[in-house]
Amino acid sequence: MYSLDDVMTPSEAADKWGLKRNTIIVAIRNKRFDDEFIKNTIKRSGNSYIITRIAMINIFGQPKEE
Repeated sequence: MYSLDDVMTPSEAADKWGLKRNTIIVAIRNKRFDDEFIKNTIKRSGNSYIITRIAMINIFGQPKEE
């Protein structure tokens, strides 16, 4: 189970990881995340995505901001 601190929008993740929001969206759309992994850590909600800290660490490593 995730806490609310472990779940974020791509914009929030971009700020924490020092990335552009579009970099995260492109990674999701280009399936840099394994399909089974996506089911458990990334979800589309309306016009945006919700992504977990674990998903971000898996692809982009540790955040720049702790």
